[in-house]
Amino acid sequence: LTQLSETGGQAGARRIFLRMPKASPLLGAAHRAGFLVYGAETLFRRDASPSVDSPPEIEGLRLREKGDDVGIFRLYHAAVPQSVRTAEGMTFEEWDAARDAGAGQQREYVFLKEDVLWAWLQVTRRSGCGQFRLLVHPRHEEALRPLLHYALSSFGKHEALLALIPDFQSRLQFLLTEGWGFEEVAQYNTLV
Repeated sequence: LTQLSETGGQAGARRIFLRMPKASPLLGAAHRAGFLVYGAETLFRRDASPSVDSPPEIEGLRLREKGDDVGIFRLYHAAVPQSVRTAEGMTFEEWDAARDAGAGQQREYVFLKEDVLWAWLQVTRRSGCGQFRLLVHPRHEEALRPLLHYALSSFGKHEALLALIPDFQSRLQFLLTEGWGFEEVAQYNTLV
């Protein structure tokens, strides 16, 4: 990890991120190498099951367009705790560089009301497995349930579903386990 940090710094990397199981015996080694825990995430899974009803009609939901990045960044600033934003990126450039690129077939959606972006949804498919990420502005949490329904209805009945949810999104975690049959699989620390 020390070598990784030194090599990354020489190559011009501003930050290096790690995701480690919370019970990892290597957490101390990561701290000694200069990494700090800045957040926590929980991985949820639902095995393949009958598909969810067709997606609800959500007025204002559309595919993400290139010009939406600034709106998504503003949403990020409103919905993510400052301690996480400080680690991941306070400026647009830092935030953009730190975003997970993801692999597989990916679609992104934005939810707008009165030309203001209030939610972002990413749906990814790969190797018979589906994964999604969802971020909703705290002032519009009523959109969480229909957007989650929309996300889950995007997958086929034969796909296992995964969701890596930051601990600050406790409402989303609750909806997954209580309403949609997801089970907690693992807990992770996020380090920088």
